[in-house]
Amino acid sequence: MSGLGYLACIRVITSDVVGDPYEDWSGVRSPGRARRRRAKGHPQRIVTRYRSNGQFYHDRIHNTIICHPADYYRIQQKVAFA
Repeated sequence: MSGLGYLACIRVITSDVVGDPYEDWSGVRSPGRARRRRAKGHPQRIVTRYRSNGQFYHDRIHNTIICHPADYYRIQQKVAFA
């Protein structure tokens, strides 16, 4: 999910694929069995998700910030209470 917003005249693009990747194993029934079958090449219900790492990319030419939605919320709160 991605979005577009403005923060103090700076365009902000949020994206779920910005951040640190991790594997979500909550969709598998038995993690040990899934790990063995994955090693043999069988597809499993493992999803790659991204968690916020507190960093963002600022494109100065286009005056745009690209960040994770959680980081955007945190920046909004700091600007609102500054």
